[in-house]
Amino acid sequence: MESRMGGAMKDVEALMQSSGDIEENIRQCLARQESVLPLVAVLQMNIGRAQKSGNQQMERALTFLYNTINQELESKVPMVNRVLSRCLSTEDSEARRELLKVYFSDPNSDEEASERPKSMSSAIVGLVREAQGQASQPGLDLKGALARIREVALDVGVVLAEVDEASEVQSQFLEDLQPLFDATDALD
Repeated sequence: MESRMGGAMKDVEALMQSSGDIEENIRQCLARQESVLPLVAVLQMNIGRAQKSGNQQMERALTFLYNTINQELESKVPMVNRVLSRCLSTEDSEARRELLKVYFSDPNSDEEASERPKSMSSAIVGLVREAQGQASQPGLDLKGALARIREVALDVGVVLAEVDEASEVQSQFLEDLQPLFDATDALD
């Protein structure tokens, strides 16, 4: 772990000294990483140090690197996973539904509109399997996690009925979610 942190320190220093297209330099740096966690940890620690010492110029430069790295990492996450993640962290059902309406009706998406319900159901089922796989970990409330996933899945079903008037789409979506329903039934 120390060698990874040391390597991350060198990478941050190299990025701070680099010239040219900084965003391209960041992409190249990320491509060399086995894991980005040490790099992000080093940036966070150095941002904290710069704040404590009052070095605003250093803080701004490190924060720029940190934000650019986060944007680059987020751009690699499929849109369906980003939408699902936002929905899971949003308490309000109406807010989730608005987000889902935008996702399912976006004409500029890289993904075909007809594929989005299947992508969403696959992402939800994957999340259920991930939660079940981590069920033995201390502190994980599997029942609560599955209940939250189920709430989001129900919101997706409602939005699909509103956005796509073909009832087959909603029916297929709900059918694809059978592993979620099986998992929640098994806990009752």
